[in-house]
Amino acid sequence: MLEAYVTNLGKYNEGRLVGAPLKFPTTTEAVQDLLKQIGIDGIRYEEIFIADYDGSMPQLCKHLGEYESIDELNHLACLLSEL
Repeated sequence: MLEAYVTNLGKYNEGRLVGAPLKFPTTTEAVQDLLKQIGIDGIRYEEIFIADYDGSMPQLCKHLGEYESIDELNHLACLLSEL
C-alpha cells in the first residue's frame, strides 16, 4: 500500500546515501531492523529523512514530505488498510 525509502540524514550530509525501503503498515521490529541497517545508532547518527515514496495511492504520496514521522506513517497505513 505505502512504501518509503528511509535514509540516514547524517551520512547523507557526509556525502553518502545510505537508506532502505520500508513497507507500511509495519512492525516495531521491522522499523528497528531498518534503522540498524542504515546506521541509525542514536549516538552519532540519530536523524532520518525519507527520500522517496511509492505505493498504490500516488495522490497521497505526492503530499508526504521528507521529515514525516515513521510512527505517523504507520498509523496512517493501518487506517487505510482497514478501509
